[in-house]
Amino acid sequence: MSGACTLWLDHIGPFDWRQCCAQHDHDYAVGVVKAIADAHLERCVDAVLPGMGIVMFVGVVLFGGFWYAAAQAKRQ
Repeated sequence: MSGACTLWLDHIGPFDWRQCCAQHDHDYAVGVVKAIADAHLERCVDAVLPGMGIVMFVGVVLFGGFWYAAAQAKRQ
């Protein structure tokens, strides 16, 4: 883990979804609705490695609330 994807792998072998995580972080930071940001992450990661998108989607739905709330608090 290099840190681009919080608490998750940035890539597996040649399958690299760092840019998806960076966009997801940006979406949270600018106030994109969490459900929409999470769905964008799923589609982006799935384009890199089919099937991994849903795994990451479930993770951010279940555990991403803290980071979303923190990003929203910074905006205020």
